[in-house]
Amino acid sequence: MKFGCGAALLILIQCSVVFPYSSYMLHKLRKREIECPGGEYFSGTYCCEFCKPGTYAKNDCTENHGKPVCQTCDGEHYMDADNGNGMCHKCSHCDNQLGQEELRACTVRTNTVCRCKEKHFCAENQSESDGCMKCEHCKECQYGDAEPCSATKDTVCKQPRNHYYLIFLSVALIPFGILLYALKRNNGNTDKSRQSEEQRENNTNNSRRPEELPFVFPKELEDIDLSRHLADFSQKMDHKTVVDVVRNMELKEATVEEIRLDHAHSHNDQKIYLLKAWYESYGRKGAFQQLIRTLRNIDRRVTAEELINITRSHGDQSED
Repeated sequence: MKFGCGAALLILIQCSVVFPYSSYMLHKLRKREIECPGGEYFSGTYCCEFCKPGTYAKNDCTENHGKPVCQTCDGEHYMDADNGNGMCHKCSHCDNQLGQEELRACTVRTNTVCRCKEKHFCAENQSESDGCMKCEHCKECQYGDAEPCSATKDTVCKQPRNHYYLIFLSVALIPFGILLYALKRNNGNTDKSRQSEEQRENNTNNSRRPEELPFVFPKELEDIDLSRHLADFSQKMDHKTVVDVVRNMELKEATVEEIRLDHAHSHNDQKIYLLKAWYESYGRKGAFQQLIRTLRNIDRRVTAEELINITRSHGDQSED
């Protein structure tokens, strides 16, 4: 059967009108199907009732407006609202290295709530009962505290006193100091000219400092676990000291730079994560000895003794 040009043209016009209209109607029908009433979710096939808080939809319903198979969350997950989710949310964990401790444990209906531990405050200005996910170490004041550190507010430091009178007094005493120095130096030169060669040799020998005894690392602290002390260690060292120490202990420069960029807002966080990264790469065996010897090698012997005292105060000892 053959069609003329006029018939073909008529067919094309009809298709251009009918098919868009049909597509539009199908779209409207489809949209109407997935608009479920309140308290229900669309599973892809049916509208199903929501699962209650503390549970999730393990299997969807098998009929419209039916009930899904709701499964209770396990001990590591929670769900805090009515839902049609295929899994529960993972519980948060409080990071002791960042100054957090647990306020309320995670349940199947609520997430973990963390708060700031002692000598830390919440940097997000939350109330203490709501917990905190970003803690900062409380500021230490040189001239004393005007307001002590609290759970939600950093320490307010006292301002230094006016010391202009001390400056004036110091300037006034300079001429007297110069005169006393000149007299002492002149007397010293006179005494030296009267000393015999033997006396000068004895004085030289007596002025020599005794040789320093070699450092012996405490045997009971060998190979102890440092993970719970790193936050306290970081508070005994300034930022430059921590960077110098980890570099001397061959922590990769790329790792140092990555931590610096990730925690650019806080030197306290940088110190903790630098020590943590070094400890994870070095391993437990010999780590404490290496840390103490490195501090002594860069003339931080007082700091080294403080770290040893921290571990002793916690009753740490190596395991045989």
